[in-house]
This record gives sequence, structure tokens and C-alpha cells, in this order.
Amino acid sequence: SVPPTWRSKLYPENWKPGFKDSEDRFLHDFSYAGYHQGEKEIPYIENNIVDVSQSPYNADNTGETDVTATIQKALNDVGQSGGGVVYLPAGSYKVNPGSGETALRIQYSNTILRGAGTDTTFIYNSKSDMRQKNIIWIMGDGCTWATENGTVSKLSSDLMYPTQVIPVQSVKGFSKGDDIIIRTDGTPEFIAEHEMAGIWTDWAARLMFLRKIDSINVEKNIIYIDSPTRYYMKTRDNARVYHAKEHISECGIENLSIGNQQNDKQGWDEETYTEPGTGAYEVHASHAILLKYAQNCWVKNVNTYKPASNTLDIHVLSNCLLIEQSRGVTVDSCFFQKPQYEGGGGNGYMFTLQSNDCLIKNSRANDARHNYDFKFPYSNGNVIYNCIGENSKYASDFH
Repeated sequence: SVPPTWRSKLYPENWKPGFKDSEDRFLHDFSYAGYHQGEKEIPYIENNIVDVSQSPYNADNTGETDVTATIQKALNDVGQSGGGVVYLPAGSYKVNPGSGETALRIQYSNTILRGAGTDTTFIYNSKSDMRQKNIIWIMGDGCTWATENGTVSKLSSDLMYPTQVIPVQSVKGFSKGDDIIIRTDGTPEFIAEHEMAGIWTDWAARLMFLRKIDSINVEKNIIYIDSPTRYYMKTRDNARVYHAKEHISECGIENLSIGNQQNDKQGWDEETYTEPGTGAYEVHASHAILLKYAQNCWVKNVNTYKPASNTLDIHVLSNCLLIEQSRGVTVDSCFFQKPQYEGGGGNGYMFTLQSNDCLIKNSRANDARHNYDFKFPYSNGNVIYNCIGENSKYASDFH
């Protein structure tokens, strides 16, 4: 017999973007998520491939010698030359952030870190005191969305539903192709409207959308953007548009596994991350991978693994992947699992989205505090597709 099927009345067979039912309820058009809004496949770059095990880098791939500086030099050299691939052939690569924020940083566009496969190329982070540090960090220049930049223009009317039509007081200073931030403030009125007075803070209640200008109507002072807004934006909440700074782009991490040396300190309770000298304190807010201020980048075929030196069945110390104030990032065919610490304060998350229009697909998360998580109102338009989450301490949710 044919199994019974179910279809939301908000998604009829003739559904089109903008459809609303009699109660004004609707589903967003999520088709803009991922690398280049899902209109392009993640590329496999085949030019300017630099093998770090060969001259002039000669990186040790036995895991015996620290090769942080060697791989970092290769990443910088490739990035500064216009882009390419830093290739890590089969083996184990020992890294350590030392006193810095990260072991490896991709800071130039068009730079790819590629291994030979998840079961053959291993990045081993040997530092167990990783508080607020990363193993791999993709970020160019700092360009927080919350800081006004370039031209600023206030909206001339409220936007109550998703739209690509942005009426502003003046379009002077804006041009087709510009990246812009469309945002509101977390005003007391906005917070009260959501019955969150005394709970939400102003900075945590602001809406922010990173968009590209498709076209401009100079006579009517209208900016047309490349994908819709996701929530109502009121002039009351100082809704406005300003230029975004240039984000790093076309960078990827692919075909490798990442593991971290376990922390042998004591103290792993829910709130122990605030107590210096404890294990929880030393691993708090660490990440295996962080993408920040990135557009059209990817993480593909990347897993976590248990280093041979770990006596505990753990892969990473706390968090695995965070995508922060980024847009158009695709995460494909990744398997992240087994953090050492799953305590409070934002620890033990495998996939965390604090971004616009990103896509996680064909991936798996296991044995975390939260396997998949969205944080802050500027996390919107994101899609998790064909993924598995299992054995988590708490549910996947929106924080």
C-alpha cells in the first residue's frame, strides 16, 4: 500500500514565493541558501596546487614535528599570489596556536586548504588549553556587520514581509553590485513587542541582513537586493542601510580530518568554564573551524577524529564549526562529533550558524550538547538539508 503523505497548507502544490494563507502565515523562500545562492557547485580548484610536503616547505607529515608555521607560510604565500590550493598529502600534521588565536588562518580570498581524504589526512592540534582559540580560522579583515560603514540611509517606510524592494530616504552613494547591510536596532519597543522586556538585550535583538544591490531606482529612491529580507523592519527601530566591508571569499577547507589533544585537567561541571585552572575553563569557547566575515566559501568532506594520544573517546575539546556573520557558505558531507566538554556558556556545539543564507547538507553530528544550532536574529535564511543529528545532550534549536 502507498504510505500516507502530508503536505503543509502553507506549501500547496502551486506554491510561489510570497504565498500566504488566510491568517497571513507563510513560508520563506529558502532557495537562496549556500555557495553563490545554490546556483553554482562548489568548485574543485586544479591550478596553483602547493604540496606542503615538498620543497620549499618540506612539512613533516608523520605528526612528530610541529608544522604550524610551515603550513601557515604556505597559506599566506598562496593567498598573496592570488590564490590556489595548499595541499596536505596523506599523513598527520601537528599544529598548535601557541599564544595566538588560531593554529592556522586562511586570511586571503581564493585560498583552499585541501587534504587527500578524511581517512588519510589528519590535522592534529596538540594544545589542550584552547580557551577561545581555533584550529582553523577563515577570516580576512575585520568587518562586523554592526558597525556602520560607508554611506548610511534610513528606510523611508516599514517592511512588514519578506521583500527585495528596499525604499530608502536617499540612494545617493550606493551603486549596483555594492554589498550592504540592512539592519534595525533592538529597541525597547521591539523587545516589548516580543514580550521579552528584561530578558533580551538591545545588541542581541538587532536584525542584520548582508545583501548585494541588484539595481537602483534613483527617481523613487529604491534599492533592489539579491535576496529577500527575512523579518519585519520598522522605521521605529531605526531601520537603515549602509555599506558592508569586503568579506573574504572563495575559500575552502576540504578532504581532511581534525582532532584535538584531550585536556587532562579536572573540573567539567556545567558552569566550571568560569573557574581558572579547570579543564572546562581551558577548553571554553574553542572551535575546530571558524568562518567569520566570509562570503561564498565552503567546508566539504571534513570530519573530526580521535587522536591516537587521547585515552578518552573525544575528538575535539568543545565546539566544532561556527559560521559567524557570513553569507553563502556551504558545508557538505561533514561528520563532527564527540566534544570533551558539553557544559554551559556555549560549549559542545557541532554546527553553529550565526549567519545569512548558509547551507549544511549531507552531514552528520553526534554526541554533542547541541548538534545543530542557530544563534541571534541575524541568523536567518539558513538551510539544513539531508543531515543527521544523534545522541545529543539537548535538542538542535534556535538560541
